[in-house]
Amino acid sequence: MRKLIVVLALAFANVALAQTGELWFVAGQSLLSNPGLGTDQLVGGASNDIALTDGFRFGFRFGFNQGRRFGHELQYGYNRTHLKFNDQGGTELGMAYHQGGYNFLLYGTSEGSRSVLSAQPDSISAISCRRDRRPLQAAARRSQASITAPA
Repeated sequence: MRKLIVVLALAFANVALAQTGELWFVAGQSLLSNPGLGTDQLVGGASNDIALTDGFRFGFRFGFNQGRRFGHELQYGYNRTHLKFNDQGGTELGMAYHQGGYNFLLYGTSEGSRSVLSAQPDSISAISCRRDRRPLQAAARRSQASITAPA
């Protein structure tokens, strides 16, 4: 029974946090096709005297909504590679760098509104349907009446 509860909690964890927050994990490997950075010599030298080696990266991103129209994203990334000195016998020095970031999110529709996505042959268009459309319809009738009124 305990295992079933744990499995159900993990299966529905994203559904439970769908309205308040989201957590992403990213991982990967860097495969460099042109790793050469240049040379450390004043005269001569080759373009790959100093180079980067392949490495890895992982990171996290957490997004949450604070109001009806805005939210926040916090992110962190860790990257690991080696700096290789080909002109000094291939000496390698480990190198890591950390990345942090913040994104302020401003939503085009308020929380609770619905978006209807309709696919057309050449494009995809999103139509926002608000709960109370009467003020928008009245404003549309007024603008239409002012356009068609005789001069």
